[in-house]
Amino acid sequence: MIYHINFYKKIVFSIILVLLLNKCNSPSEPIGIKVNSILSFDAGGYIRDIALTDSILAVAADQNGYIIYRINKNNSGNISSLDTLVLSNETSPGMDDTSYEVEISEDGKLVYIMDPLDIVKIVSVDTSLALLDPTSMPLYASWNLYRSIGVGSSNSNQYVMHSLLKHVSAEESSDYNPYSTSIVTQVCNDAVSDIDDQIILICNESTIINDLSYYCLKIAYSEPLLTVSNDQLGVKVYKQNLNDELDFFAEYDTPSSVESVNSSGNIVFAGLSNDKGCYIALLDDNGTQISNLSIADGYSINNIDVYENRVVLTCKSDGVLLYEFDQDLNFVELGKISTDYAYTAKFYDSNTIFVGTRDGFQIINFGE
Repeated sequence: MIYHINFYKKIVFSIILVLLLNKCNSPSEPIGIKVNSILSFDAGGYIRDIALTDSILAVAADQNGYIIYRINKNNSGNISSLDTLVLSNETSPGMDDTSYEVEISEDGKLVYIMDPLDIVKIVSVDTSLALLDPTSMPLYASWNLYRSIGVGSSNSNQYVMHSLLKHVSAEESSDYNPYSTSIVTQVCNDAVSDIDDQIILICNESTIINDLSYYCLKIAYSEPLLTVSNDQLGVKVYKQNLNDELDFFAEYDTPSSVESVNSSGNIVFAGLSNDKGCYIALLDDNGTQISNLSIADGYSINNIDVYENRVVLTCKSDGVLLYEFDQDLNFVELGKISTDYAYTAKFYDSNTIFVGTRDGFQIINFGE
């Protein structure tokens, strides 16, 4: 009899243990926000970055290359599925390829994929559209490492790309110092704009800003500002003028090292390391700080995206945080959504985000 009791105790204990383990391994519930649906996709690698239009998704999948999808919606206007348009694990043939950042041109025709070691590859979204030359952004100088890219404002048949380049060495005739960083703005025009099925780009450098800190890591463009993470030195801000050149606009310190940046109008966001949250500065038209505040204390912010009056902060193993704000820097936390280890999160609309993680990416619809 005692044997049977002990046997049943072991069975009950085993069931409880399994339930507890499943509970611990499953994502925790969202805090303060209603999640309506989650679609998960395995892209074969870490999703380091995401770029979106209404109908196109591009992902940078680390050593698995890059993937471009068509976004399909149902009759209710909700995302229902994705169709793969382009799948490639090569950014530079013969090289040790990785894809870390991705951007889509303003007209939605071109995708830029950054391999931090050697190249920014250009791919046509429309596979029937021939991109004849060049198929990558011309390098400013040798011995460069790409750190970050941002698509600038552009006119019809024109493409503006800002690149952050780290110089490991310097040539004798160069205008920059070794172990420094430069921002290079290249303006490319479509030389055959009257031919619908071809693109030939003619590219020229409009601005070269040399001798920035070697530790500058990220740039982000949101019209009209290009923001630069300057590590322990805070944030630098430039403004793209009507000639597609960059003018210095502002510079200021932050409470900790800067990992990520973005802007909305004259509001500049700096994602900080060491669990210091996000430092937000409101600048006047001359680049002087009017006011500032910090949010998300206790989190390190790997990426920032802004959509209208909402901002999503990517917090690595802590998932994502969502806020609403106004132009007077009044911020209201909407809630926190737990995810796998997250590198980036981008808005599709005010209630839908795409989150890039170590296990692929997720499409999360939230709110009422």
